[in-house]
Amino acid sequence: MTKAQVFFKNMDGKNVAIYFFPNKLNQVRFGFAIGKKAGKAVCRNRIKRVLKEAVRLTSFEFGTGMDFVFVWKNRISADKVDFFEIKKEIEYLFKKGKNSEKICVKGNWVLSKIS
Repeated sequence: MTKAQVFFKNMDGKNVAIYFFPNKLNQVRFGFAIGKKAGKAVCRNRIKRVLKEAVRLTSFEFGTGMDFVFVWKNRISADKVDFFEIKKEIEYLFKKGKNSEKICVKGNWVLSKIS
């Protein structure tokens, strides 16, 4: 059984999907996944830089013991990525995630809170 099958939470936005996983560490980790359809390495790296900076500037308390994976959806090309639009979307998704209490455990949705 994979980590995603046991316990996960996700939120979809227009350009970014965020997946939350608990970890047994005492720290928060961030991962960024940009597929090859987004463009060549230069384009993918620019998108990664924009995502990393947007996450860094968000003012949310993440708690400890969480992994966050940001997946780019290839809706817009790298040269048209607007930093402020992406930052606003990430803030919205984090706010939405803090208000939502649904978590999937082994394929069944249960009510719980990720802190």
